[in-house]
Amino acid sequence: MANNRRENVPFDPYHFQKLLGQGIEFSIQNTFQNIYRTNHWSGQDSLSGDGASTTQTQQIQTELPLLLQRLQISTFLDLPCGDFRST
Repeated sequence: MANNRRENVPFDPYHFQKLLGQGIEFSIQNTFQNIYRTNHWSGQDSLSGDGASTTQTQQIQTELPLLLQRLQISTFLDLPCGDFRST
């Protein structure tokens, strides 16, 4: 049986689907406001969830500036999402 990553998370991945089944519908903006306000993804360090924690992002925070310097990249466009914790 394949590993269902959707089930292997510390929150109810069907929360908003269940609300929709009850006739409660959120706009995209309201959905993410609700996720942020309630820490729906159960992140300890970040409201963006454990994937945005310091532990998970430490290596890229260390290596990315070095890579940009080595490749002589002077302009970098970052399209952020989440709570901006690691910035």
